[in-house]
Amino acid sequence: MFCPKCGKEVSGSPTFCPSCGGRLAESQPAKKTRLSTVAGILDIVSGGFGFVSAFFVIIMIILMATDPYLPESDEADFMVFILAITVPMAIVQILAGILAIVGGMYALRRKKWGIALTGAIAAVVAFSLMGIAAVVLTALSRDEFE
Repeated sequence: MFCPKCGKEVSGSPTFCPSCGGRLAESQPAKKTRLSTVAGILDIVSGGFGFVSAFFVIIMIILMATDPYLPESDEADFMVFILAITVPMAIVQILAGILAIVGGMYALRRKKWGIALTGAIAAVVAFSLMGIAAVVLTALSRDEFE
């Protein structure tokens, strides 16, 4: 073993270097648990559910917009109101799904904790039950990230 401070070779396993007095004990790396792996999987699955729910919202929009029995009266204004709500909702679900999947990939690789946490928060928007678990697990596994 070599002293990280002075570079001299040290025999045995002392705590301090006999030449310069520098500390020789190596820092313990963070213990790798499966928390970040489970969080990444939850992020990706939640993002997939976000895409599926956005797909169903888009199908609903198409079915409502092409309804041949839609009257020309006040109900048409109500349909415009419903479309004004559901289109942004579908866009938010798609964006949250993308962020959740990207964050899940970073969590699986244990890289860039901030992006992994952002993906976990987006997973709450995409599919709240799994997203909440993903946020908790990502926060608990912060020390495992590079």
